[in-house]
Order: sequence, then C-alpha cells, then structure tokens
Amino acid sequence: MPPLGDYLDEHRPYFTREALARWVADGHAVGLHTHTHPDCSLLDDDGVRAEIIEPAQRLSIELGVASLAFSYPFGRRCAAAQERMLAQAGILQCALGIRGFSQRGTSPFRLERAAIEGDMRFSVYGKVLLGFPRSRLS
Repeated sequence: MPPLGDYLDEHRPYFTREALARWVADGHAVGLHTHTHPDCSLLDDDGVRAEIIEPAQRLSIELGVASLAFSYPFGRRCAAAQERMLAQAGILQCALGIRGFSQRGTSPFRLERAAIEGDMRFSVYGKVLLGFPRSRLS
C-alpha cells in the first residue's frame, strides 16, 4: 500500500474536516471507530485511552459536541473493565457491537447494531421497518 498521504491524494475521504463540521452544524450526529482499527478485545487500559478515549476527546473538541457514539471495529468489544473505563470517561454516549439489535434496558455501553459485514442476518429493512404499519414510519 502506498504512503497514506499519497493514497489520500488519489482517494479523497468521504468527508473533509470542513464538510464534517457542516454535517454537525446541520444537526447530524457523529461517532468514531477507533484511531487505527484494532481488535479492541486485545486492548489494555493504555490501548483504550490511545485508540478510543483520546481520539474521541479530540474529535469532540474539534466538532464542538458533548458526546459521540462509538462502534467497535469488527464488533469485538473491550473487556468489561475497559468498557467501564469508556463509560467513566464521559465522552462516549454508547459503544456498539455487531450482534443484532439489543433489548430495551441494555446499558448504552453494551448495545449492539445490525452488522454490515458477513451474512447480513440482521437486516434493518427486513426485520424491523417492514414489520411496522406504514403510519409508524412517517
């Protein structure tokens, strides 16, 4: 793979910093996915700070938002002690895995989401939205 700068010169990011700031100003939420996309189940306390907490703090300050959503790369969660550390840091509003939908009352730091990888077993459109009467979707 070429150096990151060369790659980005050829393949622009989805959002520039300016576009992201406009996105937030228009009322949209933003989250993060770690600094370098590691397997979070292998992170120790220092790794959690470097990969999740510090990048979240920088992004929050840059965008002027109080909190951010977080989604685990590969859906692989931190150990319970590190998830408590994430909650205590106060910068993240939730931490999402990829094992489908969570039951009501689940801690925001134990939530799951529909996976976009693999076999797509948890299709938002097939299992959730199509089950509601049309009047509930408008």
